[in-house]
Amino acid sequence: MSLIRRLKNTVSNFAADRSGQYSIIFALCSGVLMISVGLSVDYARIISAKSQLTSALDAAVTSTARDITRGKVDKKEATKRVQAFLEANLDGKRLTPENVHLTDVTLDPVTNKLSASARADVDMMFPVMNNPKVQPVNVKIGALYSERKVEVSMVLDVTGSMMKKGSSDKIGDLKIAAKSAVKAFLENGSENTRVAITPWAMGVNVGNGEIRKHLLDVNGKPAADNCATERRGAQMFSDASPVSAKLTGSNEMKHFNVWTNKEEVWGKPDWKCPSVALQPLTKDKALLNSMIDKLSAKGGTAGQIGLQFGWYMVSPNWKSVLPVKSEPVAYNTAGSDKYIILMTDGLFNSEASGLSNDAITPYPGVAQKSGRLAMKYCSAIKDRGVKLYTIGFDLKNAGGAAYEAEAIKTLSDCASTPVGGEQTFYNADNGDELKKAFDDIARRIQSLTLTN
Repeated sequence: MSLIRRLKNTVSNFAADRSGQYSIIFALCSGVLMISVGLSVDYARIISAKSQLTSALDAAVTSTARDITRGKVDKKEATKRVQAFLEANLDGKRLTPENVHLTDVTLDPVTNKLSASARADVDMMFPVMNNPKVQPVNVKIGALYSERKVEVSMVLDVTGSMMKKGSSDKIGDLKIAAKSAVKAFLENGSENTRVAITPWAMGVNVGNGEIRKHLLDVNGKPAADNCATERRGAQMFSDASPVSAKLTGSNEMKHFNVWTNKEEVWGKPDWKCPSVALQPLTKDKALLNSMIDKLSAKGGTAGQIGLQFGWYMVSPNWKSVLPVKSEPVAYNTAGSDKYIILMTDGLFNSEASGLSNDAITPYPGVAQKSGRLAMKYCSAIKDRGVKLYTIGFDLKNAGGAAYEAEAIKTLSDCASTPVGGEQTFYNADNGDELKKAFDDIARRIQSLTLTN
């Protein structure tokens, strides 16, 4: 007999029965069934309300913690901020500002944790068995915030090979990428972030400020211009204050010509330094963008000099010669991070160190004097706890496969050791990849700022 027929017979028997037994049983069961259905409905309402309240409070606490980290809201305003975000995330039907109450907001300065509790009063459809007509649903959420101070020094190659040539506009690509990074750091990132920019070629233009007063030529006399090269003497590879250890101005510069395979004395004095001076740490996005727009390409590739001055911009030892708003915090200060982003489009091939080949420590895979000098700066920078990211741009045109390999070796070894699968060296073949590299580094730094 089919299931449908058996069910039909059962219903027919129940309808025909006159003994009252089924009616009594049904009457006894129906009350229990109704209570069960009512409790099930109310239980589902409670579960749904708790899920919605959890989602709304989580969004409120997370958003507030992120705004505290970015400096967009003062910690004193945390309660108002959580309340506003919470109300904005309610569904407006079952959960409304009238039946949802923020019961507690706490900031723990030791753990940097923002915690909030909220209660939703849910109306019961079937308040049976002395259950209340309104059931409170409580939720507690926590999120970490950060007040980290971030210093980013962008060290940008503006050498002759970056010139616009035909359809290739590498200096234009750099401007787009650098401005994108500045936006990420200063507009989308933490208000506690400052950015410095050091354009470099065969030297670095230190400008006409306090730094200029400490720039001497190799004979110890005031330098003739603003162009600085490698520091000479015992403090060559240190970040000692220029007040105690003077800087070296440009004199004779030597350049390794990858096309002739010879070292030459640079014969274009007006090309030895960028026309745009370095910019110490600042939060002024418009100032940095204006500076980037003025960048032009000329000169040889002395990446070690760019590294040197990029390091100085985040060195607390340089406070005395920098504007007050640009003073770097001390090394290893709790809640602070320092980063250098070095970008270049070729092999380091120029130097004015005054050192002989024998006086510069060899480095496996790096033949150029300038590259070997750079490796010493890279080590010194990382020893200070500064994180180094490096970007190679169009290295396939560095002068041949051997020079490309040496450029990659220099940059990859200079970069900080990757942690947890992160990337610290980027090899960009074109403008789009260059921008992507800068954006990715900015995202990584922001992520570290928000989670540390």
